[in-house]
Amino acid sequence: MAIASHKAVGIVFTLLGAGSVGAVAVSAVGEQKSISKGVENLDSQSPQLGGILDSPLEKDDGNDPSAATEELPSTLNDDQLEDSEGEDDGKSTPYTFFFSQEREKKATVSCSETLRPEFEYWDDQGVRKIYIGCSREGQDTVVQSGVLFGPSKVTCTPSGKANTFECTSNDNKNYRFDGKWGSDKVFVKET
Repeated sequence: MAIASHKAVGIVFTLLGAGSVGAVAVSAVGEQKSISKGVENLDSQSPQLGGILDSPLEKDDGNDPSAATEELPSTLNDDQLEDSEGEDDGKSTPYTFFFSQEREKKATVSCSETLRPEFEYWDDQGVRKIYIGCSREGQDTVVQSGVLFGPSKVTCTPSGKANTFECTSNDNKNYRFDGKWGSDKVFVKET
């Protein structure tokens, strides 16, 4: 009889355990519904935020530098190298560059008040694109390419006018401006 009573007690505990699991499941479903209702209430009461959170990650926002460089024309007119009107918010300084062998071809980059022009690059699918951009801090007046062009070095020094730089290379290679990205980057390429 003792064995039978142990079996009975075991069955009771099993049923209680199953009942508890069932109660937990029912409770969780009930809480989920109340949480969902709470979220719906919050959604209806809070202002909608637009922007990056509403868009999928794959969405192209038009700021892909590699896409823009593919669309650059092979030669540019002076008006294509100048800043577009309306882009300057009053808190930037324009810097004009020209190569000594082509004084009439000028390019302008606009840097914020705290930044100065500097040679930089980005890797576009294995191709190094060199540009003059705005990332240097300080009051230096000479802009140098360093090792970006290999053993060649392009140096841009102030020419008589304010914020205007004449660029030369140390090995007499010719360079040209090869397009712009926004108002703060102008590409430089060996001809």
